[in-house]
Amino acid sequence: LHVHYLLAATIGFIVGLAITYVLSNKYVFGESKLKSKKADFIAFALIGVAGLGMLNLLMWLLTGGFNVNYIVSKIAATVVVYLWNFFARRALYKS
Repeated sequence: LHVHYLLAATIGFIVGLAITYVLSNKYVFGESKLKSKKADFIAFALIGVAGLGMLNLLMWLLTGGFNVNYIVSKIAATVVVYLWNFFARRALYKS
């Protein structure tokens, strides 16, 4: 689509955040430790924003700094950020 890789990553993040929040609450983690849905979503989103920063930094370093193909950079960064998001968000939920 000839979209800059960082913009594409950001758009993917926004869409993914909404979908992931709904599915995580319904199917993956269950009941949140937080009392408020608003606080729950904000914490969930902040973890995602940190993940987005990590994704963009890793892609910038790999693609811009080390001249790695952007698709390879995206795959590597996605694996790292996936692990961050899962374990950080798991801490928000009751076991």
